[in-house]
Amino acid sequence: MKTQIYFISLLIIAALTSCGSNISTSMSPPVIVAPVKMVDLGKGAMVFIEEIRDERGQSDLGHSPNGPITSIGSVPSTVRQGLEDLFKKSGFSVTDSAPVVLQSSLQQWDVDITGRMSSVIVSNAKLTIQVYDPANRLAYTGKYQGNAQIQQSSSDDKIVKEAMSGSMNQVLEQIAADKTLMKLLATF
Repeated sequence: MKTQIYFISLLIIAALTSCGSNISTSMSPPVIVAPVKMVDLGKGAMVFIEEIRDERGQSDLGHSPNGPITSIGSVPSTVRQGLEDLFKKSGFSVTDSAPVVLQSSLQQWDVDITGRMSSVIVSNAKLTIQVYDPANRLAYTGKYQGNAQIQQSSSDDKIVKEAMSGSMNQVLEQIAADKTLMKLLATF
């Protein structure tokens, strides 16, 4: 009887610990899409977006109760694609031969998942953009950050990516709302 109760207890514990979190130990970063309705601020002005400098200090996407979440694919490339989408939707022509250059550095884009039965998923993103004019002089620096938090009774890769998308979408919204940046870029 004792061994039967012991095995039933083990099954219950295993079921309870597995139902809360189904997060992979590695995943690709989420695709970042700029808001659909953007104002045509660029009027066809050309910009060149350099490769994003990764200054995160770690290559993991974040941490879960199961350990680190490693990235499948390039996080900086994902962010660059999101920036290209933003500027194209804002009316800019993104090209390699533009007179103005955007240098961006990614300081943070990660996710932290705590709890097994009820997960709290927190994602933070920080990005800096520097604009260099046709004479290769620094003309502007903008710093943008976003965060997203989701609380779920159970979590999976889709929820993790939703939180990460939320934090980076806030960054893109701040860039789109930066009137000084957009006005400066449109003058070239």
